[in-house]
Amino acid sequence: MLVQDSPSVDTFHELSKCINQSLMGRHLDQAYSYLSIRRKSRYQHGGGAPKLKEDYKYMAIYPMKEREEMMNDHFRVGKNYPMVKINTSYAFGPDDIEFVLSFEMDDQSDFTSLVMDLREVPAAQYTMPEIPIFTTIKMPISEALDAMS
Repeated sequence: MLVQDSPSVDTFHELSKCINQSLMGRHLDQAYSYLSIRRKSRYQHGGGAPKLKEDYKYMAIYPMKEREEMMNDHFRVGKNYPMVKINTSYAFGPDDIEFVLSFEMDDQSDFTSLVMDLREVPAAQYTMPEIPIFTTIKMPISEALDAMS
């Protein structure tokens, strides 16, 4: 999984072009692609972080549909896990995804505990089981590409 953070979509295009034109690119399939933007939130928590942090070891990406009650539950429960940084971004594109949440943490068991608590809230009935949660170890793009070759 490659996660990019940039003020310009052009950056994403340039990296995709370089990867696709490489020898390795011929052997890769892009099963999912989500594009979202961070902006001031309309929900109770007051907005997301202006930049992804560099110092967390793991990241999980969770695309989801809008349910205001569910989002507020995420923020309420998430406050019990200060060791898990939650970033909310607003998606756009052809899929029926309205948000892309990213969770940054140093210990994946903290994220597992958070998810288990989120499954107990009433709005969890709206969770779409067919949408996967993606997890990765954060590293510079050059290391990720080296690991794939």
